[in-house]
Amino acid sequence: ANDGRSELTPFQSFSKGMSTFNTMNGGDSVLFCRGGVFQVVGARLSNQRCSADSVCTIADYGDGSLERPQLVANDVTALRFEEGGNADQDGGYTVRNLILSSSTNTKAGVFFYNDVDDVVLDNLHIQGFSLGVHAAGTNALNLGVNGANDRITLMNSVIIDNSAQGWLGGGNDLLIENNN
Repeated sequence: ANDGRSELTPFQSFSKGMSTFNTMNGGDSVLFCRGGVFQVVGARLSNQRCSADSVCTIADYGDGSLERPQLVANDVTALRFEEGGNADQDGGYTVRNLILSSSTNTKAGVFFYNDVDDVVLDNLHIQGFSLGVHAAGTNALNLGVNGANDRITLMNSVIIDNSAQGWLGGGNDLLIENNN
């Protein structure tokens, strides 16, 4: 029942944070507290209010001496950026300072599907999935989309112990730098 607007009234679940992400205004953020561990439940993330000019953020807050927030995703994708139906462009997202983990070596840490553009993944630790990051294709295209995941940046991150690959897929103007 908390409004999620301050450290004194935080949301207490991953699902509440992600449903808020899908409906918030461009430029807003969903932040997870440092030192916290959050159980991921499968959810599609897509918000047409976000854009390259009005970026929506998923990141951390709190005491910098504490560990980054950990999103535990067993048998589900941790962050699934996927609009349902035919492809319409969405994007304008930044994800930073999080630990994405799984103990099942299935699914993906981060998944892009249906023309997701303008995304920055920064200072993530992605471990224990089948795929660390998966930039996949699209459903049928609506007018005005190219069917590719464009301008995705993965930087300053650690992607380890994923059973298939660290990165799978492609797109246009991708930048992968300073990762282990």
